[in-house]
Amino acid sequence: MTRHLFEAVLRLQLGPVDRDFEARITYQGGPFQADIETIEVQTEQGWIPVPWLIDLVEDCPALFDALRAHACGRVADARCVARRL
Repeated sequence: MTRHLFEAVLRLQLGPVDRDFEARITYQGGPFQADIETIEVQTEQGWIPVPWLIDLVEDCPALFDALRAHACGRVADARCVARRL
């Protein structure tokens, strides 16, 4: 599997409020798998790792579908570029 960087906005429900965070997810993935290594959120102090978020998003099928699709697209893009060379 290949390591990828996925940037997105994560919406978390914190008590009675929903809050959006700019997030970077580093993961290893392919068409049938996505293993999250780190999640970082952007704050005024810069990008901060939040390892506890991994446990929260592991049960989110939509996120894992997006990561797998992202990984497949990146591999397809790389193959397309390689064919042109």
